[in-house]
Amino acid sequence: MEFLASTFWFFVFLLILLVLRKIRPFFATWFKSEEGKSHQIQILLFYLCFWPLLAAFIYRFPLLPALYQKVAASIVVIIFFFHSIYNVKQFLEKPKLSRTVTFSILALITGYGILTVWEQAPHPLRIPEWFHTLPNYSQQLVSLSLSLVTAVFCYSVGFDVARRISQKTESTLDDRLISLFQLPTSISVFFIGINYGITISNLSEFWAHTYHGVTLSLLIVLWSTSFLKSSTILLEGMKESHSDFRVLNARTIPIFHLLARIIIIIAAIYLLLLAWGINVMLWITSAGIIGIAIAYASQDTLASLFAGIAILSDAPYKLGDFLVLEDGKKGKVTHIGFRSTRMLTVENIEVIIPNSILASAQIINMSGGDSLPARIDISAGVAYGSDIDRVREILYEIADDLHYVIRNEPRMQPKVHFISMGASSLDFVLRIWISNPEEIFTIQDQANTLIYKRFGNENIEIPYAKQDVYLYPMDEISIKK
Repeated sequence: MEFLASTFWFFVFLLILLVLRKIRPFFATWFKSEEGKSHQIQILLFYLCFWPLLAAFIYRFPLLPALYQKVAASIVVIIFFFHSIYNVKQFLEKPKLSRTVTFSILALITGYGILTVWEQAPHPLRIPEWFHTLPNYSQQLVSLSLSLVTAVFCYSVGFDVARRISQKTESTLDDRLISLFQLPTSISVFFIGINYGITISNLSEFWAHTYHGVTLSLLIVLWSTSFLKSSTILLEGMKESHSDFRVLNARTIPIFHLLARIIIIIAAIYLLLLAWGINVMLWITSAGIIGIAIAYASQDTLASLFAGIAILSDAPYKLGDFLVLEDGKKGKVTHIGFRSTRMLTVENIEVIIPNSILASAQIINMSGGDSLPARIDISAGVAYGSDIDRVREILYEIADDLHYVIRNEPRMQPKVHFISMGASSLDFVLRIWISNPEEIFTIQDQANTLIYKRFGNENIEIPYAKQDVYLYPMDEISIKK
């Protein structure tokens, strides 16, 4: 039996050697610029496995007397302790807490190994069975101590290692998430041991239930806060990687942010109710009835809310666009919210319009959606018999004198169109594009003024509606009859 145990540990050692050899390219790839550190980590992993396996092999070696087996295995365990300290301290730099916790854990492992060799501590596979044979107060002390040590190790060493690994990546997203979940993870590990101790204690059901409710509520608040912050970090990171997450952009990010907050808050409330043993179905039924009443009483608000979501996702206009509404209002969009849109008119008056109205209205976007310039059509009529070529030249010259007119874009050059021969005039349109839609009234005033003056100077008649009334004497009418 002893021979089979020794053979087993020998083959386990060979298997670990093969695994370390297989993962060697991984370390070489991970530490491209630090070949020395890659080699050190491989040596550290090798000896962390080698010394315990050697101690187990010696302890089960059948050719040695029992006393020699225990002494030799104890010496190997002590060598494991000092050799591990020598190797580990090269990777733990400034943080004193990380070094203290790591050395303490190595000391505990070494002490446990020596006690196991001398049969003063249970075998690792028999620890659960041994633990349940202890008195309740001993189990509470052991669970509290173990959870405290594990929590401190997780906080100081585990997350320190995770942070060092994340620094090898190009993104800072994982670094921020690791720092965000460091505290709630460590506290959760600590509370696991405390809750077990409370469960097997002699406290009354009321106090045990109260303690579990308080601790679970604290954990739920901690994790909910971390998830709320992480959702913001993840959405911002996903928005920056445009090629991977095209659905996330400056317009839709508020929608996903709101949805994430709603889901996390609802889940947190649900878990809080469960933590205190409250019947969730009654609350859900009550919430459904209240929700129907609220929805019926606030139809307009909900309509504006859903319309705001539709506007943000569909993006018929964006911040800074110059809009013309059905009622003739004109202005620049200054804010797009879930309930309303704010627009600053050319008279410098802020107009707040519910999104439910904008979602069902016909809107003219003078900024052309994705482009800032706005188009203006300026009408001009001349009398029949006028020189239309000269009229066209004058209108082009007027376009060159106007302010804010775009001239460096081929598709936005000023154009003059002879559009119709009306009842009393030849109708022309001067089409221009301006860089600032807010100056539309100023440009129209300037253009009409220049057209009127130039046509007057060029003796070009501007027709207007008129009626000629002819009066005849009554006697002349009778003679004609």
